[in-house]
Amino acid sequence: MWIYIRENLKKNSSKFLFIILIFFVTMLLLTFSLGVIYTINYRIENELADYLLKKDFKNMKLFLQLGTGVLVGFSLFIIYNTYSIVIQGRKKEFQLLYKLGMKYKKIQQILSIESFLLSSVTAVIGLFTGIVFSRVFLSNYQDMKVEHIPIYIYLLVIVSAILFFIWCGSKNLKSMNIEVESKQKEGSTFKSQSTIKEKFLFRIKLALGIILLIVSIVSGYTTMKIILLFTGLILIFDPLIAGTLASLRFLSLRFNRLSLFVAVEENCWNIKRISSLISTLAFSVMLLVGMLTFFHSVKEAVVQKVDETYRFEHILVMNELSEVKEEKVKAYLQNLYPHATFEIALSMEIEKETNENTLILTGVSSNFKNIQVLEMEKEFNIKDFDLNNDSLNVLFPSQLAEKSKIKRNQVIDYFFDKDKSIKISPKDFYQPLDLQQVFTSKSALTEYLFGKDVKGIYNTIYLNRLSDEEIKEFTKYLSIENYNLMNIGDLKDKYKNQAIKQTEMIEAFIYALIFFSGAIILNMFILSISSRQRIYKGLLIMGMKRKALLISMLIEMSIIYILGVVLGWLFGLTFAEGGIKMMEEVIVFKPVINIPYLQVCSILVVIYLILVLGIILISRVILKEKNRK
Repeated sequence: MWIYIRENLKKNSSKFLFIILIFFVTMLLLTFSLGVIYTINYRIENELADYLLKKDFKNMKLFLQLGTGVLVGFSLFIIYNTYSIVIQGRKKEFQLLYKLGMKYKKIQQILSIESFLLSSVTAVIGLFTGIVFSRVFLSNYQDMKVEHIPIYIYLLVIVSAILFFIWCGSKNLKSMNIEVESKQKEGSTFKSQSTIKEKFLFRIKLALGIILLIVSIVSGYTTMKIILLFTGLILIFDPLIAGTLASLRFLSLRFNRLSLFVAVEENCWNIKRISSLISTLAFSVMLLVGMLTFFHSVKEAVVQKVDETYRFEHILVMNELSEVKEEKVKAYLQNLYPHATFEIALSMEIEKETNENTLILTGVSSNFKNIQVLEMEKEFNIKDFDLNNDSLNVLFPSQLAEKSKIKRNQVIDYFFDKDKSIKISPKDFYQPLDLQQVFTSKSALTEYLFGKDVKGIYNTIYLNRLSDEEIKEFTKYLSIENYNLMNIGDLKDKYKNQAIKQTEMIEAFIYALIFFSGAIILNMFILSISSRQRIYKGLLIMGMKRKALLISMLIEMSIIYILGVVLGWLFGLTFAEGGIKMMEEVIVFKPVINIPYLQVCSILVVIYLILVLGIILISRVILKEKNRK
């Protein structure tokens, strides 16, 4: 038995090599991500005291977990499909062993040992490589102290990987039914037609899938719509493939197209093989379309939000009150700089008793929203507030509310000047991109600080379309020396660049992933062709030309590609819509679906051309070998 296993591993080394490579990369990625996530989690729980920094690290950990989950799931999906094709290609080998007297359990044992050897060695190597990479990354590039992951987690990963491979082998061996088929006479080269039961199940799945798709289209509840759409697409997957192949087979016979007939005939009776190829491609396209659409939509929404929120170029905050009256300031700016826009406000710093956070309370006029748009969780118009039980009604930043567990209409104390406090009653929450700032009316804040009859007090001016020199002249006019000037233009560029840079990194990763997927699909198609060597040899002997066989291979690959792209596109849009729906629950602005058609279509065309070129080159070798024989 061991000699047979050793010889078989040598014989099929080229087929196993690609599976080992995919599995190695998966284990490396998983172990690397676990190391980073575990270290970040340790810092969050034990080292970080700043709330906002903790929140940033938690978001980073969440995205790492989601990304790792998606990639590992994608890799396992591809490993399963690729390994299935390799095992399905050995069906005649297993049937021969059974006819020679080897029991089914013995064959299953051989396959399990092969799976164990492949998975255990690759898992251990990938695991240690991932540990090294995570330590190098964290210590050299992130300046973090690497935390040791408990050994039981590594053991759990290795055992899970081994069990996954053994399960793949057993499941595919069981689906071959070699005990039943070996007792029957060997029929034609093509597999037997689907049973009546299988056809009935296909029709049920198709009907149910269509019903769910129709319901999802008319459904008004977005989350349920996404669930129904995904479920409907999954249900119609196999029936759609079977129906497409049956239609193409009918057309090939109707119009006497031999290449088309050869391309679809074998797959008509072996839906599982072509389904594996199409599902792998569909999953890849889903990630491409879904993730690019999702991140492009968020990126465009962030850029638009930044432009809407930070409509100023500068904020002038005076540490002393100017003696120039507010009316004169307005007249000065309007006459001397008619091109400029501005808003005059009153601000004060509020410090909590623990001195952990400083809050900026800003009083604004009713037309403040024309300059700075604040998008809130619920529609809330900025207007003049009256004092309510000696507390100011304010719009409150949600991150501070989350930390302090503050609720709407709750009266809270904020301290300033150590012995003075102000009572604030949050009326609604918003999520600013940066400044920890709450807004109330200028008149209410003035009344609170200086009394009822006092007007025209200001210490903050929002400015737009003024140069540095013009602002300098303006401060001279105000006769102030002690002030702070914030350049909001730089802040806008910072946030835009962050949004663009993050999506650029993600896009680069997705491009690498999709080309990697293209190589996997090409390899799976080659394995599928190799498993049909006798069919092609027989067709060549019968007089079919090599050019016609090449065309049949290209047609088969095109069918797989078109179905995979169409289904993957539908899944991808659903994936993006679901992601945006989740984002709406944690951000205040609503991203709009923004599909980068040029990028997506360009990548898909390049992948198709690569697949065509690969099929042409490899088919020449295969068909030449057949001709020599």
